[in-house]
Amino acid sequence: MTIAAEHADGCEIHFYGERGLVNALFLDLRASGAMPEFLRRIEFVFRDRTHLDLPDTTEVVVIVEAGFAEFGSPDAILVATTPDGTRLVFFLEAKAGVYRNEAQDYTKRDRGFNSTINGQFTLRYRLARALREFREDHSRLVEPQAFASAYGEQNPRRLSKPENLKHIVRPHLVGASSYFFVALTDDAANVWRGLETENPRLLPFVAEPTTGPSIPPQSDWALERNAWASHREDFGWIGFREIEALLGGGRFFRHAHQFLDAKRRVSAPGAKGRAFINIRTRPWNSYSGRPTIRLRDRLRSIIKESTPVRDGHFSYREETGSDSVIDLRNQRVLKLITPVPPYDNFDVLFGVSVDTSGFPEAFRLGSQGVIGVQNRGFEIVGISDGVFGDDTLAELVRDTLANIVDPLE
Repeated sequence: MTIAAEHADGCEIHFYGERGLVNALFLDLRASGAMPEFLRRIEFVFRDRTHLDLPDTTEVVVIVEAGFAEFGSPDAILVATTPDGTRLVFFLEAKAGVYRNEAQDYTKRDRGFNSTINGQFTLRYRLARALREFREDHSRLVEPQAFASAYGEQNPRRLSKPENLKHIVRPHLVGASSYFFVALTDDAANVWRGLETENPRLLPFVAEPTTGPSIPPQSDWALERNAWASHREDFGWIGFREIEALLGGGRFFRHAHQFLDAKRRVSAPGAKGRAFINIRTRPWNSYSGRPTIRLRDRLRSIIKESTPVRDGHFSYREETGSDSVIDLRNQRVLKLITPVPPYDNFDVLFGVSVDTSGFPEAFRLGSQGVIGVQNRGFEIVGISDGVFGDDTLAELVRDTLANIVDPLE
């Protein structure tokens, strides 16, 4: 998604997706002098004082999308230096959606976990522990072996790039009195408050160092090994609605805001305009020798050969009564479903998750409505063997995948 942001004197600026949203935010915060106020509005629900008391004269350095090799790339790092010389480092991860939709069960650590919001915070926590051990004469930034072992890894994560060490690590990140981890999401309330009791597997996994050998792989990320309770006071949250109140009609943010609006439209309950009822699929093998299997196999082949699947944006999973296309956050974004009443006049149901941008315009008019598969809503198009030619099927698959891959980046 491209957002036209500002143009003057023959120059036009475009923002793209979440990254553009973050860039626009910090451009406006800098222009308005509101950076200290932004930091003051971050809520730390597990601290005695839930907001930091930073003076207006606090100096703030913002580092956007810096690469830290095996520690990942934080959306933004804010380095705040108070008038008395105290340095605070904030690792910020921004998601235009709600936290629970952007997180993954850390005990499973499925494909793409490090791209989820709690996976990213897990890497930032490990980065902060490495920074605490870094010394001026070190030629690389390396986490302690005891931490790598605690995560079930033999080799500690590291950063060796000289430019990063010289221009970011040494002048800005080393020697901080505190390292904080801040989620910027579109939730209505602080995300950390209820997660530890309602769904603790979606929390960041913060391990304590181990003195022995690596934890056995089958238990290295077990729920009881998460030391979240000992470190939760360092995790803060701020919502995009708070940003809107702070910036109002900011010069850049008001344009990039369109991406946030689009995300809200597809994420809201009933976003496709109607409620859904869960259906129970039938096993594929109950259709042996029927057009359903021939059509399913044609669709499988097209999907597996599509660019987003070959490039690793999505994976394909063949399942008993339906097949799934799964994104890097382990969310099912597309389904091939066996025909069920009242849609059993079709041979295959082709479904797109209501949490995505959905069908492209060319196929949206063929929508049969929204159904639920295991409490997840899918807008469906019914397909009959012999009605769609190979070229039309290929266009349906490729256009739909191209339509939904962008918002998931």
